[in-house]
Amino acid sequence: MLTERQKGRLLAYILTRYPNLSAFDRAMGRQKNYHRLRLEMARKSRVALQSADVEAALAHLGRTPADLDGDDLILCDGDAERLAYFEGGRERIKALQRHKAAHITRLVAQGLVEGVKWLVLTPAGRAVLARLAAAVVAL
Repeated sequence: MLTERQKGRLLAYILTRYPNLSAFDRAMGRQKNYHRLRLEMARKSRVALQSADVEAALAHLGRTPADLDGDDLILCDGDAERLAYFEGGRERIKALQRHKAAHITRLVAQGLVEGVKWLVLTPAGRAVLARLAAAVVAL
């Protein structure tokens, strides 16, 4: 059984390669919404993700089970701009007009952004934004 943190990391790994969970389901040969029902972050999933499913998903993504316990961030190109966009707080509907839902979900799953109607940076998100900004200045 995965912890919520491990679920979030698996979801983040999936959304770095696929635009949504339905596309991942098709690639894995599963029925539509198979992984969405098991990795849903908004509420506790009623259906548990089996260990064989986790292993198959990780193998498909080229990851190992140890990656789910790691502390490293799962970032993509443009995340510095996305985090800066959410710094002052943004309405979710407006954010979806500007950024793909997969990117927003990935940031929420990692605990960098939070909120339902309004999305704002968490303290962890502010720290990552500061680190990314410092790295850009150093270049």
